[in-house]
Amino acid sequence: DWSFLADEAKTVDHVHRGAHVSARATQALTKTYYDVDNMYRYHSGCSGGGRMGVMAAIHHPEDYDGYLIGAPGITTENILNFIWISQHMEKLPGRKFDKLKLQTLENSVIGQCDASDGVVDQMVWDIRQCQYDPGVLQCAEQAVEEGCFTVAEVEAIRAILAGPQSPEGRVYPGLSPANPTGWQFFLNSMAEIIANSFSRAYFGQEYDFKREFDFNRAEDLEAWWAAVENTGFGERASADYSGVRDAGG
Repeated sequence: DWSFLADEAKTVDHVHRGAHVSARATQALTKTYYDVDNMYRYHSGCSGGGRMGVMAAIHHPEDYDGYLIGAPGITTENILNFIWISQHMEKLPGRKFDKLKLQTLENSVIGQCDASDGVVDQMVWDIRQCQYDPGVLQCAEQAVEEGCFTVAEVEAIRAILAGPQSPEGRVYPGLSPANPTGWQFFLNSMAEIIANSFSRAYFGQEYDFKREFDFNRAEDLEAWWAAVENTGFGERASADYSGVRDAGG
């Protein structure tokens, strides 16, 4: 629930200060407990936790000696992708893809793209080397059969692979076709939950992103970037980690 973004102090705490204050306090406790003056300190996190690591490295590089950062959610561009995904999933009769459908899709991708790296090993090492089209799975003449996809499902998958688009071009990369079985958590629930909470934090608790946010309207995207600037959360993070280097990390 990102409604706290309406409070400037809570936003600053969320961006970097809260984790910093907590780190200093817990490190002091640990040093006291073990009766040591120094210790190695590491930050490990993924997604939101990865973002916390990036913020620590940029704002408080003296807090840790090393960082293990995975898939950091450091901008709100990926939230726009969740909005895009949810809007396209809404067009499906059941509003979801079950595990069997996604496994069928993954098998199809592997079958077409596995050899693109020169080795057949049930892995797609670089999906950029293979242009996959989910249209190969479309049911013949709208016949709904096991192992094939309806026109609506194929269109939704194409949109998810393409990522959100505006009149100016692509807003954010789509999901990777190399691992569709890994999409299920986001497609069927989490993308909508995150998109709903975040868009309401930016535009008010009555905002309905599925019907009100239009990627074809430049003013909607401009309003999103304005909300990022106004709240101070979701801006692209710096790639300058010289502070970590200078602190001996």
